[in-house]
Amino acid sequence: MADKPHGASMYKYQRCRCPECRRSNAKVKRDFRASQARQVVDGVHPTAPHGTPNGYDVYCCRCGSCRTAKREQLKQWRAVRLSERVEIDGRLAHPRAPHGTRNGYQNFGCRCIACTASNADRYHRRKAARAAEGHADASTKSMP
Repeated sequence: MADKPHGASMYKYQRCRCPECRRSNAKVKRDFRASQARQVVDGVHPTAPHGTPNGYDVYCCRCGSCRTAKREQLKQWRAVRLSERVEIDGRLAHPRAPHGTRNGYQNFGCRCIACTASNADRYHRRKAARAAEGHADASTKSMP
């Protein structure tokens, strides 16, 4: 089998990770997802494998069973990430978390100093923005 030229959109089969092949494959994925989304009627995809995370992700189906399946998958992933945390200096830290980011704090449950500081910084910025907008409850309302 002859190798396909770069940018032929199937780099994953050829194992090419060059920027041109990655862009091409991303475009194919976007186009496929858009074609699936166009088939959705009232939140339900006619041919999706209902009750699976794949129905939610790939087919853009938003029926109750696909949403429930995706929610359960996310709960399982989060439980795995939370179980991987280790205690360092009295704080639960996640070894694979992107430290110093909200993602590390929220999605990985990392409570290292860097992740906690990032989350606190975001909280204070949002609180100041709400106060600047004139929200009277900005000083008392808790924000996620």
